[in-house]
Amino acid sequence: MLFVVRAVIIELILRFISKFDILNRKEEIMEKEITYFEYWEEVRGLAQSIVDKEDYDEDADEWEILMERVNSHNWTTYTYKCHQIMEHADNVDAVSDLGMERSHEMHWTETVCFFAFWAFYMDISDAMSELLVNA
Repeated sequence: MLFVVRAVIIELILRFISKFDILNRKEEIMEKEITYFEYWEEVRGLAQSIVDKEDYDEDADEWEILMERVNSHNWTTYTYKCHQIMEHADNVDAVSDLGMERSHEMHWTETVCFFAFWAFYMDISDAMSELLVNA
């Protein structure tokens, strides 16, 4: 009986420690500021990997890959990172340039992420176009 109690206590301590460690890593990720250099390095890197169709079939559509990559990128997922995208992006007016409007029912954080998503998308799109023209 004593062995079972010790095992349960050890298991609970290990769970607590692992959860604490995960939370610390999440805070590290969230606190790291995106620099101008890192932003544009990421934009160019994504553009190149999309044009090269890394991890995709040769007949895959670049623009679908672009949408998938931007949609799943952790910078467009977290509001904190979306603010930083807007600091470094060239296409901050992408939403209006594309003829879209934000819903008036959107909360401020949703609005920032919406604008950041399309700014990031258009920056990568521009970098892809540049690569395709110069190919």
